[in-house]
Amino acid sequence: MNLDEAIAALAEANKDEVAALLEKKAGGLHQAIFQKGYDVAHGRKVKDADQLKGEIDKLKSELALRTEELSKVGSGQPDRVKAYEEELTRIRTEKAETEKVYQLKLLQKDRQRAIADLRAVLIRKGVDPDYAEVLTQKATIESRVRVESDGSIQVMQEGKEIPIATEGSKAPLDALAEELVPKLDPKWLTSKVDAGSGDRGGAGQPGTASFYDKIRAEERAKLDAVKKQREESATILRERLGITGSTL
Repeated sequence: MNLDEAIAALAEANKDEVAALLEKKAGGLHQAIFQKGYDVAHGRKVKDADQLKGEIDKLKSELALRTEELSKVGSGQPDRVKAYEEELTRIRTEKAETEKVYQLKLLQKDRQRAIADLRAVLIRKGVDPDYAEVLTQKATIESRVRVESDGSIQVMQEGKEIPIATEGSKAPLDALAEELVPKLDPKWLTSKVDAGSGDRGGAGQPGTASFYDKIRAEERAKLDAVKKQREESATILRERLGITGSTL
């Protein structure tokens, strides 16, 4: 089944179930779809967490001010009371929507931090820095890293929704790295490139730095193509499912 066929099949499914499954199995794609859908639906430019926090604080102050003003309006002025109540409803709605986007931004930031931490751990364990970035962008790896509501990190067992067991004080990301590194092709380990010159061959030959630079460049091109496909898939899926910001 190709991508178009898969999306066509999803179009007939329950939207809430599709959204829940995307969040569970493909967190990055889920965020791309719903964040962009929200921004488009509300005509908003992308804002960072600090900007959103500032907006929330401003709305809180405005809400408190309008509430105080309403308390001073006499019961004999029903039109003014109604106007204030409508304004309070508008402020509360905008505040709730902004808080949703803010929480999503925090989640995205925490996930980015977790993936960056995993990359750092892989590099520390001898993985080539460029390939460590490629590896942590793979959906099969990225989807296993979960950030809990308290900011803690969990790593799921491969193909399962069960956290991996760690020994003592070992961090989940360290355990994941120790699982991944032994499975990598030796060419992606820095120790291979920096090894003795006995089997390194001429320039551009297997075992040389230039040879692996070429491979990394090819992998980088593949990664860029995957990123582009993800963005296009998110747009197509959002349009087919009719997802807007209200789905959040």
